[in-house]
Amino acid sequence: MNAKLSDAIAMEAARILADNGSTDIMSARDKAAKRLGVTNRRHLPDGRRIESALREYQSLFKGDQQSQALSQLRAAAIRIMRGLHNFSPRLTGAVMEGYADFNTPVEIHLFTERCEDVLITLMEKADHWRVDQRFFRYPDGKKELRPLYRMQEGDVLVELACFPEMELRNRAPLSSVDGKPMRRIGLGEVELLSI
Repeated sequence: MNAKLSDAIAMEAARILADNGSTDIMSARDKAAKRLGVTNRRHLPDGRRIESALREYQSLFKGDQQSQALSQLRAAAIRIMRGLHNFSPRLTGAVMEGYADFNTPVEIHLFTERCEDVLITLMEKADHWRVDQRFFRYPDGKKELRPLYRMQEGDVLVELACFPEMELRNRAPLSSVDGKPMRRIGLGEVELLSI
């Protein structure tokens, strides 16, 4: 593997992510490689290297703007998690990891045996929401489709994925960043991040 080439791809992917407001690290990596004319996949950086490059890029070019966005996104996450406390909400993704900006959705996982209950709660609490679905990959190789509710909290897009209760402690889907089980944190930990 050519380290300089891999770093160049990581930095270009970081620029793509920051400029387009995307959170799809692997897609940004592939676009970056294509822009740089790299066809040999062994030169591609892993997701954690791109995440690190994104933090570097934000620190250089976004500075206070990115930290302000992160504070606002985490505050929105706290409000949503408090309002959905019956579903054991867990924050995940870029807002949790600290590299989110104003274009990044707040990703929250909810846990219940009846996802319809989440929908009923949203109907009571939120004015604008829509139902979708998303595939999640698991360590056993399975891909499972989960309900996904998208809603606006002021200017913030929130994505609520619904999982069975038993998955709260026993089974986490894989991260697209590093292929390991997703990190998820509860309300208390999010509040500590916001101090």
